[in-house]
Amino acid sequence: MNHLKIDLHVHSKYSFDCFTPINIIIKTAKKKGLDGIAITDHNTIKGALKAKTVNSDIKIIIGSEIPLDNGAEVLGLFLNQEIKSSTFFEVYDEIKNQDGIMVLPHPFRASKNNIKILTKEEFSIIEIIEGINAGNYPQENKKAIQLAKEKSLIVTAGSDSHHYSSIGKAYTIFNNTVDLKKELTRGNVQIFGDCLDKRERQREYLGRDLKLKKFRRIINSEIMSILRKK
Repeated sequence: MNHLKIDLHVHSKYSFDCFTPINIIIKTAKKKGLDGIAITDHNTIKGALKAKTVNSDIKIIIGSEIPLDNGAEVLGLFLNQEIKSSTFFEVYDEIKNQDGIMVLPHPFRASKNNIKILTKEEFSIIEIIEGINAGNYPQENKKAIQLAKEKSLIVTAGSDSHHYSSIGKAYTIFNNTVDLKKELTRGNVQIFGDCLDKRERQREYLGRDLKLKKFRRIINSEIMSILRKK
């Protein structure tokens, strides 16, 4: 095999808005013809570390989608430790200090417009952006790809899956299988994928909503427990 097909943006049950178990993610990735996945749970690498323990020929890239204190989000890929900071430059330094890679995800998504949120100084050190995110609308991905061309940025593609059915909807082709990190930083990759259709989008967000409702119930229960003790 002279190339690898990898979905670089996948969430698991370790994200607050996703139910998908690790074993289902890996089985689905294999069924969809993927060679690897980056598990990028919100603010944790626990899902990716768990996936590393599963006996499978699916390559696992350890990642996280990190919320910043300004409201933006970034992806950290090829991590080995949790990211503890929340400001842009501190997160950037933490990622680089563990020889990881920062990616700006869904830069033009209407609900989370990372391009508008970041300052010019912050954006100036971005080298890689997500060109195709399956959870975006076509015009949002089109803007991202156009920006990458204008600024000579490297692009990635990922499903941003929060439901197992959307895994592999968008993916990145690595043209050399020896050192994925080096290939990505060199831009020796190609991106492919589609946006979720109406039914897929409904399925995706239904799962997120259910998980969020469960999360809120747990938080409310904890709050009530604390209040009772006072």
